[in-house]
Amino acid sequence: MRTGGNGVQNGEGRGPGRLRDLAALQRIGAVLRILRIIGIVASVAAFLVFVFSDNWLARVMERAVRQELEEEGLTPSDMRPTPIEGFSVAGTAPVEGDLYGSTLSADGSGVWIASGDGRLIHYGIAEGTVTRSLPLDEMPSPRDVALAPDGRLLVADPSGIVGYVDSDGNVEVVYRREGAAVELFPVQAVQDGEALLILNGGPSPGIVVWTGEAAVARYGYGHVTDMVARDGYVYVSGGHESGLPVAKLSRAGVDTFVPVDTTWIWALSYWDRPFVSLDVDELGFITIVDQAGHLVQLSPGARVILHAPPHGDGLGDARSVTALPGGALLVVYARGLRTYRLNEAGTMMREAVVAASRGDGPGALLLFEQLVEREPRLQSLRRWLAGAYLSLERPQDAAKHFYLASDREGFKAAVAAEAYNVRKNRLWGVWVMIMAVTVVIWTLDALLSFLLEAWTEEEA
Repeated sequence: MRTGGNGVQNGEGRGPGRLRDLAALQRIGAVLRILRIIGIVASVAAFLVFVFSDNWLARVMERAVRQELEEEGLTPSDMRPTPIEGFSVAGTAPVEGDLYGSTLSADGSGVWIASGDGRLIHYGIAEGTVTRSLPLDEMPSPRDVALAPDGRLLVADPSGIVGYVDSDGNVEVVYRREGAAVELFPVQAVQDGEALLILNGGPSPGIVVWTGEAAVARYGYGHVTDMVARDGYVYVSGGHESGLPVAKLSRAGVDTFVPVDTTWIWALSYWDRPFVSLDVDELGFITIVDQAGHLVQLSPGARVILHAPPHGDGLGDARSVTALPGGALLVVYARGLRTYRLNEAGTMMREAVVAASRGDGPGALLLFEQLVEREPRLQSLRRWLAGAYLSLERPQDAAKHFYLASDREGFKAAVAAEAYNVRKNRLWGVWVMIMAVTVVIWTLDALLSFLLEAWTEEEA
């Protein structure tokens, strides 16, 4: 038997210590196997939570939003449905006659108004009074007037006469519908040689396209109170009986007009009288007025932003609204006119909407926040502010304001976006970390198993 230099046998000298080391490694291996199983279970659980956590996160976030609002003392029931009162009265002018439709003059200096006593009246914006009166011999009771592309005025009479009027009041009759008890107005000039008329009443009411050679009913819309042609689209307003108070139409094919999409169809719950007129300004904002003179302005995307309460003051029913340069408005009543200008809140709101439409999210958000500080209980403002937050990827802030605006769909979208962010930024990180630890444990376990196997073979 061989011995070492100290006279101790090699195998016997290493035996007890190696056995103790081997036992310790086996215990460590058992622990690592347990940790590996725990890691696998945790990884699977984290993955399932990552995949199926939306509903749970939505409930957690909704509770958090409600708790935050309760601490601030705000609830949806505290909010008012009306938009911002964005206009103030700039002037009032009683006018003799029976006033109806109106249109901005070619040079923007005034407004032409059709009067039921057989006249066209020009109201000068700078002068603040009537500057011209043109008698129309061919038309006993004109009801609407529109500016043609060549600068002439296209006038419609309910008797079925439509004609161009020159600067001297001479009428060139271009369309005459006889023998039918209908109202052939309002009217809009679209392009040279073509005009849009509204046929209210009769067996087939709707939009009529007149080309100088023929007039064909193109869209059966029901009763229409006003119509504006802008940039290839036709905006129409109607009474309650139409079912479509305001719609934006486009020409589809040869023989029909169709709504652009359903977001353009509005039925406002606080409206108690029929719409009588609408107009579209240079920025695309749509203003509508009801019979009582209540003004509401929509954004180019057809969302309510501003309003002005009625100010009749003995002028009779409202008949028409015309958008003036700079955001001002002219409302024509049966016996007079009233001009409105934007107040500070109205100006800020329009600027915020324009900023949002141009992609300036931070600028729009700043203006909306300032407006909410001024008017904290308006649902429409909360909805706009929520949209600004959502566009800037701040869904948790957006959810709070959607909730106050009672916008359930917007709230769900914001909650879903926040749940996605939590899942992506937090749960994904947790799952990756658990997977990484599990892989490390698995590697250590495999390495330890290899060492144990090697030692066992050496002992054998």
